[in-house]
Amino acid sequence: MLYYFESPKDVKPKGLVPLEDVIVRTSKDRPFSFSLTCGQHEGGLLKSAKAGADGAMSAGKHTAFIFAADNAQERDDWQRALHENIICTRFNKLAGADVARTSSAPR
Repeated sequence: MLYYFESPKDVKPKGLVPLEDVIVRTSKDRPFSFSLTCGQHEGGLLKSAKAGADGAMSAGKHTAFIFAADNAQERDDWQRALHENIICTRFNKLAGADVARTSSAPR
């Protein structure tokens, strides 16, 4: 599970992304950036939830999350950590889509 926050000082997460059937890739959107996308099909919605003003979580509607690191080493460390925590469902393994290994990220 990946939790994200509005600022480093926040105690409660702004949202969360289960690391299930996701693909981690280096992105060209910004320097030192990488993305999380749906591993089940191109352009599919990621499983995610976002906290509302009242603190209640609602389903997210994202096809990708883009993250940016301060440098290449930090980006690579993030990608490696995410790869180590991705969960592939039985269906994707049977279909031959070993999502945890599908990436342009260095290992």
